Amino acid sequence: MRVAKNILAILLCIVLVASSLLLVLTLLLRNRVFDASFYIDVIARPAYPLLVRQAILSDLERQSSYVGVPIEVLEAGLDDATLVMKQRQHVVNLAGFLNREEDFVKPEYPSERFLEPLQSFMQDYAQSHQLAFGAEQQAQLREVAQDAAAIVQTHITLVDLSQFGDSTTFQRMRNLILSWSRQLILLLIPWLLSMLSLILIYRNDWRAWLNRILISLWLAGSLLLVPSLVLERFQLHRRLALETPYLLFAISHLLHDLLQYLIVWGLMLFFLSLVALLAIHMTKPIAKRQARPIYHERHAG
Repeated sequence: MRVAKNILAILLCIVLVASSLLLVLTLLLRNRVFDASFYIDVIARPAYPLLVRQAILSDLERQSSYVGVPIEVLEAGLDDATLVMKQRQHVVNLAGFLNREEDFVKPEYPSERFLEPLQSFMQDYAQSHQLAFGAEQQAQLREVAQDAAAIVQTHITLVDLSQFGDSTTFQRMRNLILSWSRQLILLLIPWLLSMLSLILIYRNDWRAWLNRILISLWLAGSLLLVPSLVLERFQLHRRLALETPYLLFAISHLLHDLLQYLIVWGLMLFFLSLVALLAIHMTKPIAKRQARPIYHERHAG
């Protein structure tokens, strides 16, 4: 009977550990991966817009060499406020797409921003060189402006999921992960039932069931904490083979924030359960030693 009781207790502890890990991962998905503010916090950091602008200017410089327009003319079409607004719209749309609330739409930078300085430059150039500036030249300028806007669109799109929109495999994976992230209450059931079962098994010894629950939570915290600390210690998220600086910046910070989330939960589970275990151990009553009778032999005189 005692062996079966111990085996059942071990199985319940395993369920408690597994359900604790799943609960933390579910909270990670709900509060991070599927939350727009998680991505906004990254692109709102001062370094990110600067890196995006540098990447845009690098491509615009190549375009200016190809079409024969000074880079200053194309750079005049860049508006920092519009860039930031489009980036925020993009991550909000990205979160909505992941939550199946809306279709994925790439942000569009208005080509008119480039058309105005291009027209001004070409009109001055045509006037100074006595050249004609007609409808044909106007159409060419529109093409240049549209190409420049397409370059900007490429760089303000942090994650381009448009190519996965019609993928059945991607949709199934997204729906599966999203459904999992929304089953927090269902995951609480095995977590609570395993605790209640341990209490019922050891109902005559509160230290026994409390000790097993705390050890399970301590183990769950350790499984969260140790791998996360190892990844954070070696900075593996900063060693990604990405050539685009702003993309490396964003992804490394996103992964860093995810690791920090797991570390916080791991620390809470680890130290709170450890402190409680130490408290139980320190307050454990010491068994009273039974006094051993001392027999004095009377020696006959």
